[in-house]
Amino acid sequence: MPLQSVKYTSGKLEILDQLLLPVQSKYLAVKGVEDGWKAINKMQTLRQEIEGIGGNGASIILKCLKKEGPVRILSHSNTGSLATAGYGTALSVVRELHELKKLEHVYCTETRPYNQGARLTAYELVHDQLPATLVLDSIVAALLRAKNIAAVVVGADRVAANGDTEINHHDVPFFVAAPLTSIDLQILNITRATGHSDLKYSNVPPFITVTYKDKLCRSSNHK
Repeated sequence: MPLQSVKYTSGKLEILDQLLLPVQSKYLAVKGVEDGWKAINKMQTLRQEIEGIGGNGASIILKCLKKEGPVRILSHSNTGSLATAGYGTALSVVRELHELKKLEHVYCTETRPYNQGARLTAYELVHDQLPATLVLDSIVAALLRAKNIAAVVVGADRVAANGDTEINHHDVPFFVAAPLTSIDLQILNITRATGHSDLKYSNVPPFITVTYKDKLCRSSNHK
């Protein structure tokens, strides 16, 4: 059974505060639109609605890899039941591979600066008892080479109208698992060789990378 990131009973809506995971599992009451907006804005919930991605993704990966035995997968950020509906996007693919007995191991990155991988993905993988290892973002290149990773599977906040992705590492196949609702027809493409992009990147507040549980982790005169 997937983790419940949202609970609704008898007119009472609650969300799992993902900023407290994995240390504490606490649900927050959402009493109106403003509460919901604040929860999303503060990254307390990262939920999208999706359907049917796991089976399709696992089938495509196994078909492309043409490998008989179990595979090793690398994933990034949080793309499971805490971020989406059901079993998630990229993590639903991982879960399906496990159900098919085709998953040897999954590696998840810490995913700085919010550490969604370390706090959320690792939490879900332990909950589901999947064979998994949490790794530093900075060792991914070495991991791809040393651990014979068969494929990388990630989710997406938004996808350009033409489906652009520009990633190529160590000849390892790279898959994006995302619902149709992630496709933004207003974004024609991502950055090309010309440097032009229709995608406006979100800016992460600088303090996120230097704080932990609201405690400052740098000298006060550092900018």
